[in-house]
Amino acid sequence: MSDWFIRPRPLPAPRLRLFCFPYSGAGGQIYVPWARLLPAGVELCAVQPPGRWNRRAEPAFTRMEPLVAACVAAMAPLTDVPFVIFGHSLGALVGYEVARTLTPRHLVVSARSGPQMTIRRQPLAQLDDDDFLAGIASLYGAIPAAVAADAELMALVLPPLRADMTIYENYVPTPGPALRCPLSGFYGTRDATCGERDIAAWSELTALGFHSVPFDGPHLFLQACQAQVLAALEPILL
Repeated sequence: MSDWFIRPRPLPAPRLRLFCFPYSGAGGQIYVPWARLLPAGVELCAVQPPGRWNRRAEPAFTRMEPLVAACVAAMAPLTDVPFVIFGHSLGALVGYEVARTLTPRHLVVSARSGPQMTIRRQPLAQLDDDDFLAGIASLYGAIPAAVAADAELMALVLPPLRADMTIYENYVPTPGPALRCPLSGFYGTRDATCGERDIAAWSELTALGFHSVPFDGPHLFLQACQAQVLAALEPILL
């Protein structure tokens, strides 16, 4: 099994695979609870980038292009059945770039404005640790207190988080044709970084239909709104 994926419930003959890309600093573990709640025949493939958890000894990517190339190479053998891509925040951008090469049945982008929109804030990636973490907490939500108080845990969390934020802030999309799949946009109604107008910008990037779904939560609404997110995904996965 590839180190690139966490597959909590591998299926001998899935009818569909759901590839889930994590947000900055996170690993595929954030999606593991979904595996037992997905419709029958759907296999969860949670993407596990280098630099975290079981891959923490590997350097994290700091540029979008090589990250996407590596993801495409790892995913290709698993695209023998129809598949859907879901990505949250940075994961939405990575999922989009992957979808430009490997066409999914559906792309779901979450908590990230359309890539053609400019980030309207001060860059964080090059700030010192204290200012960097304060900026992350202000915009996206605080790192759990138990993690922040543990120096060893923070030493593991900070490098991939900073690397991912470097990708996020330096990403510039290249021109290209519209996606050849439908696209859905999920957003939190209390997310200061991505509102209804921001998510609607994704509609310009597909020729096969777009719809958006609001959730009553902040930027990291995946956990608090898990049941609602999975309910919104269900018709896409059937």
